Amino acid sequence: MSIDPAIRAGLAPRRRPGQPSATLDGDYFTLGSAVGPDQPNRREDVIKVETILGATGDYDIERFQGPLGHFGQPQANAVRSWQERNGYKSDATLFRDGPTITGLKRQAGGVLGGLTPPTPAEVDDHHQRLGRGEPGILNTRPARLSIRLPRQVPELDEQTHAFNADTARALTRTSVDGDVPNIYANHLKQAGAAGHATVLDLVEQVTAAEGRDRAERVLHAILGQLPPDQATAFLGGAMPPRRPLGVRDADLPRDDHQPLFARASAAADTEAARPVQLAQADTGTMTDAAPASAPQVQPPASPQPQAAKPVPSAGGVPTQGSKPVPNQMAQGQGGARPHPSQCRNWHASA
Repeated sequence: MSIDPAIRAGLAPRRRPGQPSATLDGDYFTLGSAVGPDQPNRREDVIKVETILGATGDYDIERFQGPLGHFGQPQANAVRSWQERNGYKSDATLFRDGPTITGLKRQAGGVLGGLTPPTPAEVDDHHQRLGRGEPGILNTRPARLSIRLPRQVPELDEQTHAFNADTARALTRTSVDGDVPNIYANHLKQAGAAGHATVLDLVEQVTAAEGRDRAERVLHAILGQLPPDQATAFLGGAMPPRRPLGVRDADLPRDDHQPLFARASAAADTEAARPVQLAQADTGTMTDAAPASAPQVQPPASPQPQAAKPVPSAGGVPTQGSKPVPNQMAQGQGGARPHPSQCRNWHASA
């Protein structure tokens, strides 16, 4: 067996099996060989590519609960998707020091730079732990969000509350979020602050049904479609730094101390409208495999809403009684978008 001269001379430590090379596998953007169809596809390199494309949004690394280290059709589709979207040759192949890996470094280097990729042994250990129902060693969730609630949260009409409940039940049957984030993001874009109570209620119900991880995943997808000022207004503070998926959990700063719901003031107004009841957040996660498509959900029948306590109405938003109920959104880009409670078959295939 050939031994590195530096090791033989005692100038460099001998690597343990599975330990990354400091020069080759010590960062995400240095490939040992090409990755793609009919290429060597070293597991170390495929793990890097999966994690990078997860950071760019082209590979559903969350669905697989981390990188796998095996190149197949999902990985090829992700590479090709990024290449087509960024004007590169669409061959699903990354060559060492080639244009695709160089372009990916420009896009994702700020997120993954300075982190060391997990080894194939660590990736296998991670998935084996998950298979036993234990926590894995790789990060499988985005950054924790903390919503600073206003002192008063308007009571929702029964129709919207029932639709949110139906949404939460639908999400328990699949790990695919479908069109849920798009619908609620469009609602917030059009309704502004008047739509906050609707989304707060959705987050509460998804948390109660599926756990905090799932609720935050949906909320991240909603807020990611909003202008930064609208996302900040909803949270009551800035969005947290990105938390890349698929990297070692131990390499990331801890953020579990952040509560999902936090009161803006300790003094509660007991005479105000009943606040949205907040479910106690947990850290449960989905572990089922994603189906080919999400279920088709029919919204519940529209019951007569019960009388609500008066709250200030929002300008430009249709009202029901004295409460803002945006049953039909204002005209926006791409045409009018209805309120979630008026949508049919919205939970489309992902």
